[in-house]
Amino acid sequence: MKVSVMTTYSANSLVTVELPDGWVWDDVDAWSIKWGTLYLTHRDGTEKEIELNECLETDTKRPTDVSFEDEDGNTLESMND
Repeated sequence: MKVSVMTTYSANSLVTVELPDGWVWDDVDAWSIKWGTLYLTHRDGTEKEIELNECLETDTKRPTDVSFEDEDGNTLESMND
């Protein structure tokens, strides 16, 4: 019998960055983060990128969620942290 094992891991990071000169958070119209870079859009349309330089390590020792399914996709067991 084949059994599929689905594991979910959670990773957290805290990085302090300096906003561009003259900016306050209320100036930020939009933001996004991808691959360790913070992308900011000023309400005047100016865009800035800030490298977060995070050292992110994911602990794969203890997943936050685990589920087991049979070959038909039926859940056999599920555990949430």
